[in-house]
Amino acid sequence: MSDRIKTTKNIYTRTSSFGFITYLLLLFISLLWQTSAIAEPLTDAGCLSCHSKTITLPAEEDADEDEAPPTVAAVHANKIDKGVHSGMGCTTCHQEIIDNKAQHKKTSIAKPDCAGCHNDAWEAIKQQGLTVEKARMGVVVENAEAYKESFHAKSAGKEGGVKASCDDCHHSHDFNVPPRGTSKRTEWQLTIPNVCGAKCHDDTLEDYVDSVHGKEVME
Repeated sequence: MSDRIKTTKNIYTRTSSFGFITYLLLLFISLLWQTSAIAEPLTDAGCLSCHSKTITLPAEEDADEDEAPPTVAAVHANKIDKGVHSGMGCTTCHQEIIDNKAQHKKTSIAKPDCAGCHNDAWEAIKQQGLTVEKARMGVVVENAEAYKESFHAKSAGKEGGVKASCDDCHHSHDFNVPPRGTSKRTEWQLTIPNVCGAKCHDDTLEDYVDSVHGKEVME
């Protein structure tokens, strides 16, 4: 009888040990996978493997029939390199994204905020004593403050958000302002009426194009 009890105890002990070892092994594999996933840095090449072109994603199961399927926004690297944000990586702004898979896993970090980023940059410039060399950033900050008091920053009501955000006009990925006094600067200024009219002020744009001033500038 005692031998049977001992045998049963041994079996139980071995089973428990095996289960515990299996648990530790699975825990180790899980931690190893999480560590490798966290340690693997996001790269611009990884982002652009999808975002170099517009891609339509499968509609979600609970989406309405009239609801447009989600899309991946196209970001052209060659335009970024020529813009004011050249030299910045994707995750310089998009710190809330932590993986290269759609739909992206995101942290609790807020989405990119243009005004906040420029304010931080201007404060750093002032601490470095480079306000003369980088005076343009001060102008950007002043414009952002003026925007906050403008009609465009007011609530859009039931539609949510504001009437117009920074990116509605400035296209943050490839925004570029040519140097003053150059022909490219003149060409850029001629595009401003279309920027205002394309998304929002289409009726006003039509009136402007048909006016004396519009014909002089646009034609």
